[in-house]
Amino acid sequence: MQGATRHRTRDRSVDPVILVIDKGSRDGVNVGFTFDFYAAGQYKGPVWVSAVQERSCTALVIRRWEENLFEVGDSASTRI
Repeated sequence: MQGATRHRTRDRSVDPVILVIDKGSRDGVNVGFTFDFYAAGQYKGPVWVSAVQERSCTALVIRRWEENLFEVGDSASTRI
């Protein structure tokens, strides 16, 4: 997988600092990847992939700003 990729948050009900992203091993995602999250053109913060399944991955929020809470449907991108 090369270049910038875009993804969406699927679920944040597990924990406010753990996200489920709708990309997984079949998309080339590996443990240790980082994603940067955005919504409406506003940066929300980085996350670190801690577990990968075939069609999704789980990521831990590295840093966030209170006014920029992560929401279902936020966009994420990474350069890998």
